[in-house]
Amino acid sequence: MTSAETLRGGDVTAGREDTAGVQQCPPPRAELMLREQSRACYPEESGYVEREGVRLFYEVYGTGEPTIVLLPTWSMLHMRHWKMQIAYLARHFRVLTFDGRGSGKSDRPRDPDAYAEREFAADAVAVMDATGTDKVSLVSLSLGAQRALLLAAEHPQRIRGAVFVAPTFSGAASNSRVIRTSGTSGSAVISVWWALVVVTSVLLSGVVG
Repeated sequence: MTSAETLRGGDVTAGREDTAGVQQCPPPRAELMLREQSRACYPEESGYVEREGVRLFYEVYGTGEPTIVLLPTWSMLHMRHWKMQIAYLARHFRVLTFDGRGSGKSDRPRDPDAYAEREFAADAVAVMDATGTDKVSLVSLSLGAQRALLLAAEHPQRIRGAVFVAPTFSGAASNSRVIRTSGTSGSAVISVWWALVVVTSVLLSGVVG
């Protein structure tokens, strides 16, 4: 089964998905500029939310369940680096993503402290609140894994599970920094980490089994 069918309880025959009822991405609006018409998928909703003076640009795709949050990674990359993943995931789930502070259409605060990992995690919560999103599954890439871990440690009731793609946890120094900035005990953060690993492993076992 594919990951989408595993989570939705659908069926797959002869190695292909049953596409009945699969959502299709909305077509591009006529008023979009040419550069915007090159997208693989177009959002159902987009807008800004402001947190502590920083405006964050977000987009919402699809209407299925659960909601998947594609977290920002390095500030040199805006949300469009997820464009191919969005095109597939939005056919099955509701997908929420946003430009991290310092990239894309979001603001670029000048204070270096404004780019602490905890700020990115808090931004994700602000975007979730602005879009009426209660509980989510997180997908993180590289540096985004630290933000996913902070989110899960500080808001466990709002996190269904998490996926860490090529996480940049460079040993004890990086981990201790996440623990220190989270304001949560080290043992609690490590417990959350292993719980998420177990949840993700169970989901993947259903996909490849």
